[in-house]
Amino acid sequence: MSKLKTLIKELCPNGVEKKTIEEIARKQQYEYYRDELLTTKSGHFEKVQLKALVQKVNNIKWNEEKEDKYKYVDLSSIELEKNKIGNCEYITNEEHPSRAQQIIKTDDILFATTRPMQKRVAIVEEDLNNQICSTGYCVLRADKTKIKPKWIYYNLSSENFYKYVERYQQGTSYPSITDTLVKEYEIPVPPLDIQNKIIHTLDNFSKTTEELKTKLSEELTARKQQYEYYRDELLKGECSNQTEMKPLKEICDYVDYRGKTPNKTKSGISLVTAKNIRKGYIDYEVSQEFISADDYDEVMKRGLPKIGDVLITTEAPCGNVAQIDRENIALAQRVIKYCSKDKSILNNTYLKYVMLGKTFQKELEKQSTGATVKGIKGSKLHEIKIPVPPIDIQKRIADVLDNFDAVCSEIKIILPAEIEARQKQYEFYRDALLTYASTGEIILTDRQTDRQTDRQTDRQTDTD
Repeated sequence: MSKLKTLIKELCPNGVEKKTIEEIARKQQYEYYRDELLTTKSGHFEKVQLKALVQKVNNIKWNEEKEDKYKYVDLSSIELEKNKIGNCEYITNEEHPSRAQQIIKTDDILFATTRPMQKRVAIVEEDLNNQICSTGYCVLRADKTKIKPKWIYYNLSSENFYKYVERYQQGTSYPSITDTLVKEYEIPVPPLDIQNKIIHTLDNFSKTTEELKTKLSEELTARKQQYEYYRDELLKGECSNQTEMKPLKEICDYVDYRGKTPNKTKSGISLVTAKNIRKGYIDYEVSQEFISADDYDEVMKRGLPKIGDVLITTEAPCGNVAQIDRENIALAQRVIKYCSKDKSILNNTYLKYVMLGKTFQKELEKQSTGATVKGIKGSKLHEIKIPVPPIDIQKRIADVLDNFDAVCSEIKIILPAEIEARQKQYEFYRDALLTYASTGEIILTDRQTDRQTDRQTDRQTDTD
């Protein structure tokens, strides 16, 4: 027996508990931030209006300006997901928007006062020092003898601030809040060393959250690629060189729904067009359009859609494939429907997976035309050949891929939910820290209190 196995047997007679890296990371993340919150020094800090903590920001005098060009931060420059300033256009003395007025400096905080509940807030990086931003931003330049720029940034990212904004913004279709009102918002101002401590904690948590969101997004992409790989390998492996290849028109009935757009109504029967058809499923939410029940028979006179029929888009986009999964829908605009002529020869679900497969998609692209927008003529699409193995093999392939597809669909739900949960967790601890600075109190949820008690009990048990 190896030394490692001997140690395991000696120290872990009941075996080794298995934990995923994700489980360990979640536990460590929770314990770290809980302890940070609970061990922050007690205190109640005075609240001060922002206007007493910031310095004056100057406007550019274009008529006196001699510089060639400036980077311009407009209202679309801040990336909402990252709260960072992204692409900036260049402007000049001769050509600049009327709102390009404010000179910004490194560490300034920009908050968009137009549609403020979109939460556009960011810190000016060094590469934008002495550049220009829109008057649609309230620019807050911290007096660093009193307050840290990031302290302002985190307070302007908090739930309490947006409650204040929601209360005082004006306008319905184009809501806004004045710079004056923003600067009248009160924030707690602890000593600079306490600010630094809390900022450090929030920076670490923010970094961890962003890294995790990136990894989870990469995981989702990887699972999708894995699924597509195994789908194509399964189709390739089960369909040998001896498998007969047949054109779609020989084994399928088809209906081409391209042509005149039907009259649309505000309610009625759901209209499915190329916009709704994705890679493997129909998205009924992305474009909710309807036709009148009175027009249904006329619109569908070429052929009624049935559950299990296979749809393919012929343009914009070309090659998205899905299977009809609900009754009483109408079809139109860049969509062709296929279904098996003889179910003892061709399985509709197998047909869907073949059309989604790499081989079919490559042939589809080869037969498509158009420089800007690719499209395929129905006559060419019907001629594309697909492998037609015995029906029992088709059903086996369809069953395996259905199961795999169900697992992948669950992952598509779980991972985005995990990303959202991590973001909410970050926002909770951020707001809790900032609330602590204001009130000197931490309010824990029942679940967090239970976990804290559990941990204290564990420590006492270990000591005993």
